[in-house]
Amino acid sequence: MRTLPFGLLLTFAAFGAPTPGRSESQAWRFAHTDAQILAGVNFRALSESEPGRALRDRFAATLGPGLMEHAENLLLSSVFDGNGRRSDVVILSGAFDLAGLRKMATAEGAKMVTLRGLDIAAPPGAKAADPHIGWTAGGTGKTTILIGSRPAITAAADRFRVPRQEPLRETNKLFGRAMEMAPDYPVWVSCDSIPAGFAPKAVDAMLDANPEGGVVEGMDVGIRVGSQSDVNLWFWTATEEIADQVLGHLTASVEAKEQFFVLKSWVPDLKGTIEGSTLALGAGVERDRIALRVAPLLAAFALPVDTRAEVPMPAIRARVDATAPMTGVEPVSKPLAEPVLPPPPKKLFVRIAGLEGGDQEIPYENQPR
Repeated sequence: MRTLPFGLLLTFAAFGAPTPGRSESQAWRFAHTDAQILAGVNFRALSESEPGRALRDRFAATLGPGLMEHAENLLLSSVFDGNGRRSDVVILSGAFDLAGLRKMATAEGAKMVTLRGLDIAAPPGAKAADPHIGWTAGGTGKTTILIGSRPAITAAADRFRVPRQEPLRETNKLFGRAMEMAPDYPVWVSCDSIPAGFAPKAVDAMLDANPEGGVVEGMDVGIRVGSQSDVNLWFWTATEEIADQVLGHLTASVEAKEQFFVLKSWVPDLKGTIEGSTLALGAGVERDRIALRVAPLLAAFALPVDTRAEVPMPAIRARVDATAPMTGVEPVSKPLAEPVLPPPPKKLFVRIAGLEGGDQEIPYENQPR
């Protein structure tokens, strides 16, 4: 068994694994059945502590106070096609004021249309691939708001209406892990692999050498904010040897100062262990810095969070089967615009400001991963 030989002494047991046996809520039914990334935020839980409210304010800065006033939960669902093109749908749940939503949209010049049972606000001059906001009222006084391209949100509405013969967790194991994490962590992310650009290049190379899979079965991030603030990571690998390799590459990356990846600033603080084939890592974070530190981490997954006052993270990319079509959603033809939703990771480079020597462009290989 190996552990990272640096950072705060924190163990997998101290953070705790997600609790099994969670049930499905209605919001999950809007998500892609073949989702490759799922992420969630419990705004009610964040509101219970000062550091949580600071993180919540960073979502409000992007989504707008009008939506955040009544938002209780956020669910992000993402799929990638064989060319690495990404389609997202943001699912907001809460007791929203329908009349207020319509008034807010028309005041901003949006064109209101009804499609697939959704009231949709289309920005002035918007094309189908541009960000739209749609909403539908439930029978319990709750309203669901969908944010994404017009094909993405209408496809989400179609998925919701179709009766399911079996639970989502049995259709896609990503849902099982996500549903276990959601009640225990106010902010969480689940992926079907380690996304390209999230870990050191050596990890990317290891996964690229095995395009058929069988190396890493997924990765989860759980964030707790409050009296105990910490970031927790689980790398679900096929064997203990592979988990050990991932840990070794993370350890070696401390000396690779020229590398830039999403976890770069976190590696010196991580501590953890290997349990079977699972690499579990965690890092405690000071209460007054948790919002500042985790916002760039969340933005890398295209969660709508403000990252100002911190170096932005490079966008991650899912690893996809080039022969697998994207189901249920038409491809997005151009990045989604701020402030409704961060742009999906389509560019082959990212510009990083504030580094020594001025702005720098960090290139990616010109091929889908």
